[in-house]
Amino acid sequence: MASPSSTVHYIRRNFDEAAILAVAAKLAFADSPEFSESELATIAAMQRAHPQAGDMPEELGRWLAEMDEDQINGVVNNTKGVLHEMEFVRLENEDGDSVHAALFESTNHAGYDVQFIDSHTGAVWQVQMKATDDASYVQDWMEAHPDGEIVVTEELATEMGLPSSGQTNEELTVRTEDLVDRLITISEED
Repeated sequence: MASPSSTVHYIRRNFDEAAILAVAAKLAFADSPEFSESELATIAAMQRAHPQAGDMPEELGRWLAEMDEDQINGVVNNTKGVLHEMEFVRLENEDGDSVHAALFESTNHAGYDVQFIDSHTGAVWQVQMKATDDASYVQDWMEAHPDGEIVVTEELATEMGLPSSGQTNEELTVRTEDLVDRLITISEED
């Protein structure tokens, strides 16, 4: 197990990387059509989930426009999952308590998505995040990780009695789908 000080460094470094990605998206899109903070966060999540997609709105839009409906659904689901993680980490780190969160460097880190450290106690733990309305998807993870901790979107938290991220799957899906539609439209207008 890593020492608390190396874990704090890891968490700060990785939190900074997610924040830098969000700021980079904002700067890259400064000369583009006006994007809201919510859209910029969703763009940062898309870029984290799909780094090959491009940096500019037109590039992202062209990348998306070349896809069929199934591929678009895959992009929406992957982006929504990363957005869920990024928003959860942001909210955790803004709540003023001694617990700090960070994303793992890789979006496909084995078993878990977010690492926590309590700066007062030095306790370190990991959680899996799920943004879905499919209870069997969550149940499968729980069976594979019987001692693991999972946090889910509001709908499944209520249904399954699990900890909630405070976000809804519906809201995350709509945010992502709306952005995908807007980026495709921008690329068509370009």
